[in-house]
Amino acid sequence: MSLNEEIIGTVTKIGHLVIAQYDFSEEMDWFTATQICSELGVGWRLPTIEELFVMRENKEVIGGFNKYTYWSSDDESIGRAYILRFGDGFKGSDDMNNDYYFVRAVKTTF
Repeated sequence: MSLNEEIIGTVTKIGHLVIAQYDFSEEMDWFTATQICSELGVGWRLPTIEELFVMRENKEVIGGFNKYTYWSSDDESIGRAYILRFGDGFKGSDDMNNDYYFVRAVKTTF
């Protein structure tokens, strides 16, 4: 099974946001997450923090999320990116080298 089949699967579309069906199988650091999302194909990326909130609000429709923390593409400051915990909606930030967060790839269509 290819990386695309393992991650993208049957997408969910909310507005212009296209959301992969599956999380990546392992937690990872922000840099690895950014690279692997881009390897899925043109336009695939980490979601912004605002997109993560939309995904959390629609998690039952999208499916497959855990209650843990996800990386966003938005940086808070040099070397730090925003994160969102799906269980309780906590928004924070952490060092981009931290390898303890999950990833769900998205892309935008028009």
